[in-house]
Amino acid sequence: MTPSWTQIRENLDSAQKSISSPDVLKKCKLDGSFAQMRELLVAQLDYFKFDQYLKRFEPRLRTCRELFVSSSTIGTKPSDLTYLVNYTSIYKFPTFYLDKKTGKLTSYTCNQGVYKAARQKLDDYFIPMLEEEFAEAKTSIILPLGIAVTDALKKSSTYSKYRDRILPPILCPSGQNNLRINYLLGLIGKSKMTGANSASKVESLKQNLQKAMLTKFGITPT
Repeated sequence: MTPSWTQIRENLDSAQKSISSPDVLKKCKLDGSFAQMRELLVAQLDYFKFDQYLKRFEPRLRTCRELFVSSSTIGTKPSDLTYLVNYTSIYKFPTFYLDKKTGKLTSYTCNQGVYKAARQKLDDYFIPMLEEEFAEAKTSIILPLGIAVTDALKKSSTYSKYRDRILPPILCPSGQNNLRINYLLGLIGKSKMTGANSASKVESLKQNLQKAMLTKFGITPT
């Protein structure tokens, strides 16, 4: 939905170090995208076999971890596989609001009716970018990271136009979802899932995406 301060700090640090480089913007995006969250993201992508899906376009890819490496060595040839994916957010900069009850900055979601003006940015910025990318890449798909992103897309004016290319979401790879992701990957048992960490919600998310991978791409669920 929106990058955190962590990702923005990584972007700014990268810019400061690479300001003289002609590829500074590309490097900033690569360094900042999902900084400190990548292991949880890659684990889910490989679990749902997105590595198999991407191999149809780039046979050299071995794991989705290589989508973050600008100069990896595959066999004897250096390669850059980051072109296979575009990591982006509906809101490019950290977007939070002050929760008057707690006094804390809280991550924005499109479900809060008071933010109608902010939701308008979905149509003003994100959807035009989406249309441009879909026009250029006929086989491109969207994988939302979190239910809030899916809800935001459903509120957009052109959701129906692209719904066949939008997959069910995976879990947002933030530290707050660490327990849920470990359960999804089978690393912990159901007994650990209590309170807000609903096992049934994780299982539903898992089944929805596995079904989509099978019906859309013929990829057998894990």
